[in-house]
Amino acid sequence: MAALLVLLGCFFAAPPADALTIHAPDVAPIAVVDNEHKTLQRTWTISSKEQLHKLHIQVPGPVFVAYDASLSAERNGLSSTNESVVAKIVVRGNTSELIERIGVVPLNESNGEEDGVEIHVRNQDFEVQGYLLTQVFVSERAALQELSSDSKTDTMVGDDVLISTNTDLKEREKATNTTLLVAILALAAIAVFAATRRFNRYQVRRMYTPLP
Repeated sequence: MAALLVLLGCFFAAPPADALTIHAPDVAPIAVVDNEHKTLQRTWTISSKEQLHKLHIQVPGPVFVAYDASLSAERNGLSSTNESVVAKIVVRGNTSELIERIGVVPLNESNGEEDGVEIHVRNQDFEVQGYLLTQVFVSERAALQELSSDSKTDTMVGDDVLISTNTDLKEREKATNTTLLVAILALAAIAVFAATRRFNRYQVRRMYTPLP
C-alpha cells in the first residue's frame, strides 16, 4: 500500500512553484486588416508568480521585443491567483499553416524553476511559404536578463527591456539598436517575411512594405 501511495504521488505531483502558465487561443483573423500580409494572428499570454528573465527566439523573420506598461493592468487582474501576466507574444501572418508551426514553451532549469520561454518552429521538416511577424511584449521594465536569437532572425530590442545592471546585455542591446532612428523607421514599416522551408534549409526573402 505504501508503494502504491508513493507511485500515485509521482503521478499527481504538484507543478513547480515557479511554473509558467501559457495560454494560446487558436489562430484568428485580425479585426482590422491594414496590410494583405497580416490577416491572421495568434497570441500567447504568459503568466507566472515570478518575472520573465530569459527569452530564446528561434523563428524566421523580424522579431520586435518591447516593454509594455499596459500589461500591468492585466497583472493586477490576476492577483487573486498569485500569478501575473509577465509577457505576451503576438505572431501575425497571412497563412494559418505557418503560424501554427510556431510554438512557445517554457525553459526548464535544472532546479525545476521556469523563468523563461522559447519561441521556436515546431516540426521543422515541412515546406510552406508565407509572411511572418513576431512581437514580444514584457510587463516588467528592465527585467530580462538573457535574450538570444537564431541567426535567421532579425531581432529589434526596444528600450527598458534588458536589465540595466548587466553591461554585456546593454552592449548587445546597443548593437541590435544602432540608433533610435533605425528603431522608429523599423516600427513605422510593416516588415513582412517570406520563407520556404525545404529539406531543413531556409530560403528566405525579406520584403518591407511602407504603411499606407
